[in-house]
This record gives sequence, structure tokens and C-alpha cells, in this order.
Amino acid sequence: MKRISSKKALLIFYGFDIILVLVLLLLFLPLSKKNIPETSKMKFISNAKEISSVEIYNAQERKKIIIFQKDNIWLGTDDDSNMTLNWPCDIQTIKNFLAEAEKENILYKKAEKVSSWARLGVDEKNSCRITFFKNGSEKVSEFFFGIEDPISERISFRTSKEQTVWEAKTSVSNFLFKNASFWADSYIEPLCVTDENKTSEKLRRGQLVYLSPSENIKPEKVISKIFSNTNKAIYSIYKKDDSYIVIPSFSSLEKNKDAIKAINYRYSISQWTYEKFLEANK
Repeated sequence: MKRISSKKALLIFYGFDIILVLVLLLLFLPLSKKNIPETSKMKFISNAKEISSVEIYNAQERKKIIIFQKDNIWLGTDDDSNMTLNWPCDIQTIKNFLAEAEKENILYKKAEKVSSWARLGVDEKNSCRITFFKNGSEKVSEFFFGIEDPISERISFRTSKEQTVWEAKTSVSNFLFKNASFWADSYIEPLCVTDENKTSEKLRRGQLVYLSPSENIKPEKVISKIFSNTNKAIYSIYKKDDSYIVIPSFSSLEKNKDAIKAINYRYSISQWTYEKFLEANK
């Protein structure tokens, strides 16, 4: 029997090794492909200028906030007042929010089954649902946002039209799960009424409140004011423990008079702010 040379035997040995490696690669290649995240691109809205209202529902707290345009002025209302009180929005917050929603995002597929929704916080009970509308009540898009990964800083979300859960690193997450005070104009004299751009010296309000004083309780102070744009304000101020509750009413002769008149909210101010407000309106 003819013996195989050591050199030939070595080549056969390496040949078997190469074949074995190729077989293993063929076996594990499909698995490795499955681990590669599927990506996509998407904007939450395609045109910020066409958005006329936004509905934000915090499922964890079971509270809804609606921000909407009336006579080109952004107003808001919420569940805490049973949608009866309208507050002026912080226009810069609205602009920033819509600008972020209009940006294109890189999406990473997180899960495909409905069973993953609760774990990722995008189910009906845990999510923050945001719905965009145009022309009043025409729905543009709707999303359910859930948990944010602290490492990747991507937030999980799904659309209302599919069960796939995606992840995206987006600044829209900075506007989620916020209360009404976050969205409302932060000044005692709201900018949409005063029509002023200078804010450095303007006094800020506290939190929005939902108290209604009894009819027999007289206000601590009533301040009337007419602004340079002819809009008028009447501030009824009530003492409440260590702070004050301000109930303003506004009127206007301008084309947006219905929106100005619709503002009927109330907020708290501190003792210091109260004194400064009185001093500025002697």
C-alpha cells in the first residue's frame, strides 16, 4: 500500500479544515443576518406649517392635552379642566416641537409582535400617544411612544397603522409625558396678548391651577391694563395660603379677537411676584 507523504497529508488536513469553516459559515450566516437591525427613515410629520392641532394623551396618568390654532394663535386645553379652560401656548415650545417632528429620523426595528408592546411601553395603557391634525380634524399621523433606552438614547414607538415597534434617537422625546404648564405661555402677561418680543423683564407665572373661588369671595386685587396694541386685560387676584391665584380675562378689537377672548385660564404666583406685579401696575 502506497503511503501518503507528510506534505500531502498536511494539505488534506487543511483542506478538511477549510471545508469545515465554510460549512459553519453557511450555517451561521442566516442567523447573523437576523441580528443585523433593519433600518428605515421617517418623519413624524411632513409639513409643520399644515398642522392645525395636536392631541397628546398620557396613558399612564390618563390625561389629555390638546393644543390648537384659533385665529392663528396657539391655545391649549386639558383634562384637568374637562376641556373647559383655554390657556395661551408658549409659541417657542410649539415651534420647537413641530420642528423636531418634521426632521427625518433613522429608525431601527425593535420588535414585530404585539406581545412586545407592553414591555416597550407602546401599548394603550403605558404610552404617550401623539396625534397630529390639519384643517381642524383631519388626522395626519399618530404615534405611540414608550420607553427610552438610556444607553442608545433611542425611544421606542409605533404608528397607529402597524404593529412593528421602532426605535429612534429624536428630540421629540423631550416633549413627551409633560403637563399643561409645560406647554402654556410662562408669563403673567401672555405674549399673544401683549404682542411683545422682549421677555427679559417680564414676570413669570407659577403652575396652572383649576380652582374656582366662591362667589362670595372678593379678589385681593383687580388690575386693569391696556397694552400698546389696544388689547385689554383684567387680572382678578385671590389670596391662597402662601401664594396667589390669578384669573385673567382678555379682550381685543383686532382680527384675532375671538381667540383672545377665549383665553380663560388661571395660574398661581408667589408673594414676591405678586408684589412686583402690583409695583409694575401702580
